[in-house]
Amino acid sequence: MTTEKRYWTVTQFCAYYAWPTKAGMRFRFAKRKENGYDEAFLRDGKRIIIDVDRFWELLREKQNKKEE
Repeated sequence: MTTEKRYWTVTQFCAYYAWPTKAGMRFRFAKRKENGYDEAFLRDGKRIIIDVDRFWELLREKQNKKEE
């Protein structure tokens, strides 16, 4: 089993997953510190890079906090 990380651009992410949309991902990036997604995003110049697995982990963590 490989533990290789997946880093995708917003376009690649949205081509693979139906949700969130490109606009939704860009909003999450813009507000990443306020909404808890800071660890899931990187920036290379103008390009937004997403740590795909970390994004979904953070979403699950946020969901678990809401349920507590």
